[in-house]
Amino acid sequence: MISPKSDHNSGPVDTTSTPLYVDMDGALCATDTLWESLLELVRSQPLVLPQVPFWVLKGKSRFKDEIARRVLPDVATLPIRPEVMELLETRKNAGDAIILATAADSRIARAVAERVGLFSDVLASDGETNLAAGNKLDAVRAHAKGGPFDYLGDSKADLVLFRHCRKGYVAGSNEKVWQTASDERRDGSLMRLQPENHGARSLVRALRPHQWAKNVLLGVPLLTSHRIGDAIALLHFGLAFIAFSLIASSIYVINDLLDLPSDRAHPTKHRRPFASGALSIPTGILLAAALLIGGLGIGTIGVSLNFGGMLIFYVVVTTLYSTVLKRKLLLDVYMLAGLFTFRILAGAVAVEVRPSEWLLAFSMFIFTSLAMVKRCSELKTWSKMDKAWVAGRGYTVSDMQLLRSAGMASAFAAVLVFALYISSPAVTLLYRRPEVLWIVCPILMYWLTRLWFLTNRERLLEDPVLFALTDRVSIACGILVGLLVAIAT
Repeated sequence: MISPKSDHNSGPVDTTSTPLYVDMDGALCATDTLWESLLELVRSQPLVLPQVPFWVLKGKSRFKDEIARRVLPDVATLPIRPEVMELLETRKNAGDAIILATAADSRIARAVAERVGLFSDVLASDGETNLAAGNKLDAVRAHAKGGPFDYLGDSKADLVLFRHCRKGYVAGSNEKVWQTASDERRDGSLMRLQPENHGARSLVRALRPHQWAKNVLLGVPLLTSHRIGDAIALLHFGLAFIAFSLIASSIYVINDLLDLPSDRAHPTKHRRPFASGALSIPTGILLAAALLIGGLGIGTIGVSLNFGGMLIFYVVVTTLYSTVLKRKLLLDVYMLAGLFTFRILAGAVAVEVRPSEWLLAFSMFIFTSLAMVKRCSELKTWSKMDKAWVAGRGYTVSDMQLLRSAGMASAFAAVLVFALYISSPAVTLLYRRPEVLWIVCPILMYWLTRLWFLTNRERLLEDPVLFALTDRVSIACGILVGLLVAIAT
């Protein structure tokens, strides 16, 4: 457990018999349940979204009530601050009453209180009164029957309660709230419960810059058309890579926001910035919008209008994948393979070359195999947890054998397409010694089969494309293929 951290004017914890009132959003929970509910509404009932502005006009408490009547966040997986829980358990063991006092809707508040199991009562918004700031102070005073009370909060709206409580606890990492509250109270009665600060690191992790390596596929048409020496084409590829990377990061952020419940149930993904509460949902929305606008601007202005159109299409398709298709059996892997192949198409548009049908067919088969490797890796992880179903996916652990068979078939189909390409008349237009390319076939068969062996042995538990970029054997195979292509040219 993380011990509460106090600043210079913090006094010792006083555990006399004084009730402690605890805020929920941002204080007890490292997230905001209203934003969580809105995301759940987007996921499960998108057709009611046009009604949201009319609910807002009815007032904030009614707005919360309308949403809570339709959806509730998964309170079982909400990130609870460990440093706050430690304080609550200490106060509870000392005999103090712990009361949840939140501006969230009462349905959500009661569910969270039941999960935590330390609260003797709940004060929350009820559809008529929004229990924030002054309204919360009045409710707390009435509940405490005019007696002294302690308060734990995190936001600007809690400042009025910090002014009137006997002892205050400032949770979260809002420096401005802490400074304002501590400036107003210099009697040693204010304490700070500060979580570890992962700000900049969490922001970088949310962008997933390591995933940008996949966008080198944009350069495949440049290589296969033998235009690597064209300065303008190289510039367009560079700008296309930047634009596509920004767009991809935007989609990753959106995907993480929409996947919060399933990510929190995952053995490793629960540590992602939004799932853990290290970054807030509004931050994610603003970040995704900025990345999207930046990527579209660079792609449209710096490369071409046609490439900008490809980016817009990619955003639409990936959004469809994130919201619907990734949960559909087999459609998810074919869509994933299609998105990899789409990068090659987009690269062809960026450098203004016509992509080979052979290249597109090869890409579709090989990326289908790699997408199935990724799903099998996930199923292996869930099988070790004795889970039958994969959260947020359309597969069961028993599907692994079928996925292996289909994945291996796709892998060897890709090698067959490459062999047929070497035998075609088209290859003589680009290569002086095409017979050298036949050596590539056994290398491809070895690399793909090895990936499947590693997956079966639970040694490949990540994205296979990213694995290939760091795996020494894969790098060696890539270098060897590159040398063979150079010799054949």
